[in-house]
Amino acid sequence: MQKNFRPIACFCLLLVLCVLSFGCGLQDSSKPAIQPQQKELVFAGDIYPPFTYMDIHGNMAGIDIELMQEACRRLGYKSTYKVIPWNNKDKMLGSGEVDAVWSCFSMNGRDDRYAWAGPYLDTRHVVIVGKHTNIKSLADLNGRRVIVQYSSQPEKLLLERKTPDVPRVRDLYSTKNVDALFSSLRMGYVDASACNELVAQQYQRIFSGDFVILEQPLMISHLGVAFSKDKQELRASFDAVIKEMRNDGTVERILERYKNGQNEVGVNEGANKRKQVSFITR
Repeated sequence: MQKNFRPIACFCLLLVLCVLSFGCGLQDSSKPAIQPQQKELVFAGDIYPPFTYMDIHGNMAGIDIELMQEACRRLGYKSTYKVIPWNNKDKMLGSGEVDAVWSCFSMNGRDDRYAWAGPYLDTRHVVIVGKHTNIKSLADLNGRRVIVQYSSQPEKLLLERKTPDVPRVRDLYSTKNVDALFSSLRMGYVDASACNELVAQQYQRIFSGDFVILEQPLMISHLGVAFSKDKQELRASFDAVIKEMRNDGTVERILERYKNGQNEVGVNEGANKRKQVSFITR
């Protein structure tokens, strides 16, 4: 009688497949689990040395870049910095093209427009005059010619004059070029300029005391990271980590390297001469 081997063959094949499947399962379980990719956040700002600039290798660098990278590292995010025209920041935040603006951005008077994380740095805006001037106080700026940076806090302050102690200048000029603040003053085109105190101190050193900083500041400015109003949870995370970085000395350590010239940045002055770092706050 002829035997039917088909059931036996099918059983053997099924057994082999089960063994192979079991072996593959053991092999897969020995591999490390695939980690989910870190979420990437896009931060925006313009080229604004020493807070944001491109180094000699073509990479973004600066005070804000270092702070941004450290904050993202602590929170488990990857970060990308997108250089944008400064006037496009609101449109790009609103569209979601960028997650936040981090570029020496002052929080003062802007609570209704952005959700802020910070401040991560507090700075003073001051008035700079020539060393032989008779301008000795803010009151002496009444009827004078003053130059400021476009869309900066000093510009807003001197234009709006919301308090009586703000001087009523005769002419207020605005420039996009930080060097113009000091070249215009040196050439006698204006009587004074106004900017961040760190800027003034740097240019004092560059020009060997050609400038004098008035003792009374125009205002105190608080720098923060601007999110759109619908990103409150993300804002809160960065607000907490910024406080942590201020408390543990991280912010001060990064800032000191730039103030002491350890991370030197060039800025254009005159016929493309390379000068030391300048600090501006908007």
